[in-house]
Amino acid sequence: MPVAVRCPSCHAPMPEAPDAGGIKCAYCGTLVQATQFMPAPVLAPPPVMAPPPENPFGAGAGAEPWRSPGAPTVARRSGLARFLVVFFVMDALIGAGVAVFFLTRSGSGTFSSSTTTSSGTSAAPAGPLVLPAATLEPGTPLDIDVPDHGGGPTSIDLAFAVPAAAPWEAWMGAENVSRSCTMSVLGAGDAVLAGPLHDSHQVWSWLNLPAGPGTIHVECESSPIPQHLRVQAGPLARWDGRNPLRVAVADGTPAVGVVVPLDREGFWSVSYDGSGMGPYRLLGADGAVLGTGSTSSSGVAEHRLPAGELVAHFAGSGSGSGAGQLTLVRSGPEPLVLGETVVHVPTAQAPSTHFSLRLDAPLRLAVTVVTRGGGADIRVSDAGGVEVAGARGSSGDSAPSAGAAGELPAGVYDVAILSNQETEFRVWAHEAGELRVLAAEERAEYQALRGCSCRADVDGQPGDDLLQLSALVTGTIFEMMSQARIFDLAWALDAGALGALELAGDDVAPPARVGGSSVGVALACTDDAVVVAGLDRVTAWSVATRRMLWSTSFAGTYPPGSGGSGGDLGINCGRLTIRNGVVSVPLAGGGKANVRLADGVVQP
Repeated sequence: MPVAVRCPSCHAPMPEAPDAGGIKCAYCGTLVQATQFMPAPVLAPPPVMAPPPENPFGAGAGAEPWRSPGAPTVARRSGLARFLVVFFVMDALIGAGVAVFFLTRSGSGTFSSSTTTSSGTSAAPAGPLVLPAATLEPGTPLDIDVPDHGGGPTSIDLAFAVPAAAPWEAWMGAENVSRSCTMSVLGAGDAVLAGPLHDSHQVWSWLNLPAGPGTIHVECESSPIPQHLRVQAGPLARWDGRNPLRVAVADGTPAVGVVVPLDREGFWSVSYDGSGMGPYRLLGADGAVLGTGSTSSSGVAEHRLPAGELVAHFAGSGSGSGAGQLTLVRSGPEPLVLGETVVHVPTAQAPSTHFSLRLDAPLRLAVTVVTRGGGADIRVSDAGGVEVAGARGSSGDSAPSAGAAGELPAGVYDVAILSNQETEFRVWAHEAGELRVLAAEERAEYQALRGCSCRADVDGQPGDDLLQLSALVTGTIFEMMSQARIFDLAWALDAGALGALELAGDDVAPPARVGGSSVGVALACTDDAVVVAGLDRVTAWSVATRRMLWSTSFAGTYPPGSGGSGGDLGINCGRLTIRNGVVSVPLAGGGKANVRLADGVVQP
């Protein structure tokens, strides 16, 4: 009998079997050529001759029988001829059967190759096709071959058991993107817990499953193209809290999830190395994306995460198996009390540190960070995340300070410090303008300057308190253009029982940076204040209230004095005079600058 031949591309029936030159499919235009497995063309049977009429002339025996004009004389077949005819007929039938067999075998594909031909010769029955149900072993992938079916959708149910309530993951990978399939996760009573899910050729989902039976329902659209699926369901792995969190995505697996338990809400610094893997996502209990990152992003990402169990989702690269590791380090917030100093050491995994500061009353807030080498950035935000104060510290700024533009209302504020060095820093929240009291170990690093002292009324006993100026070189830079050294300085004023006050701020005297080999400073005391001059500026400081009173610049500079030896900075001390409420500052090259003591206004 004739054998129906179908197009290997779209599976449409062919009008005839192709020859060596091939014929084009009328549906998709594919050129189909004959192969050794294709059936040979079926030839039409020879015409049936009408039976010869009676001899009208009444010819007797031995007369020539009647035949059509020009018809050949058919010789009587011998036994050998009959054998050959039967042999060739049987050979043709066997060849046609072999062709049908190979066409049928090529209709089912594998997970790694594409399907090219149909497996049937007759039209698919109309209506949905339901495949026999199967069982999923938790954590073990199951391969499913979905046959071609053009009469309606094809579905299959995969049953599994959940021994105890726990977070589970379920995923499905499809080989052929030309045929769409969806996945749904069903609970007891076929209640839909997730889905239907569909995303190109793979889907992944996690959910908290109750104990009991579960089902994964897979449904593929009507299509003449077979499909190969890989499905898996099982409990999620759990992070034990040790860094780094190492994960691996096997070949053919679209994603992997890990439960990440967090004991409290806060900021987390996340660094990710996912060589051969895709990005990561941090998912909340409701599936909301709380943070994401990838191997292409540089540095460390920071996420604010709630307390509870989160899920870290790692996507496969799509090109095979891969491994990666995620490092999670909590970066706060830690408590910060107004007026107190907190010491912290940042790390490469957590360069940002967050502090929680409570203001019980309205205040003009300032935050100062003391580092060794500088480079700290400060950001103060309110409860809504709006920045209310900030400062960006340069590498030479050993004590950057961020002050609010105005008075802040009472409430809780987030103070974020970003340091570019893994060295200790001190953070101090205070009222704007207030001088910081150095810790004993900090004060020990300063060197008292000979001749830089005076007496003032600090504790109510006039003239009893000796105020001593000290200095500390915090950094040195060699400038190539000027061939000169630049020194970064910190200054402290020992005030007896009040402790050592740090004299720091923008555009103040004594100066925070000096170029050259020497600098001159001079001071004078009056009542509870000390006045200090240096370079082209003079500043008045109140020791009793620990605040700067005023700071102003003048024309000219205070004499630098002699330079230091061996590349050291020479600091030369002098005295200022105060008469009739006016401070006199000697100038290099002669002359003097007069400044009013009450408000710092330069006098003619």
